[in-house]
Amino acid sequence: MTTVSPTEPPSLALSRLPAARRALVEALAAEIRTHYARGRRIVALDAAEPRADLDAFAADLGLALQAAGDSVFQAEAADFRDDEQLVRALLDPFRLGGSTGFVLAAWDAGRDADRIQEWTTGPADAVLLLAGSRLQRPSVRGRWSYTIWVDLAGEAGAAASIADDYRDAVRPREAATAVVDLRIPDEPRRLYLDYCAL
Repeated sequence: MTTVSPTEPPSLALSRLPAARRALVEALAAEIRTHYARGRRIVALDAAEPRADLDAFAADLGLALQAAGDSVFQAEAADFRDDEQLVRALLDPFRLGGSTGFVLAAWDAGRDADRIQEWTTGPADAVLLLAGSRLQRPSVRGRWSYTIWVDLAGEAGAAASIADDYRDAVRPREAATAVVDLRIPDEPRRLYLDYCAL
């Protein structure tokens, strides 16, 4: 993936979204900007499985962040062979800021080979949106500024589709900063878990 750069101004692109979707991505963007106002921020959008709905939601969140004044980059975890490549090519260089280059896609799963790496840079206050599955695993968990668990299948479907070891060890819904129900893409809603019952 590349820099989120719509062909029209972000505010105009946002105005074309369904009202509920727009309201949710704007609220999440405001929350991210409130809690992490300066410096490079990395937002993980985690789901039971990577799907086009997840990438589209990440792009819409990117529009809301851009409309608020942020420079946004979007990447997919599937575009990295393993955690080592993800950390070495994207996460560590992105966090360094300045003129340090980072790679938004280093692995081509279809060819089962590394891609020719295209290095890019961004401003000191840029935001990286990383979409994928199992992004709260222990090997990378502490690297995110903000984590959104995106429920694509509903609670029962998500529980069935998450590998038991990941669900039991990580509890991704409970560990996320925010939980979004995206079963109806035009009418997503934020879920507020009852942490007293956990």
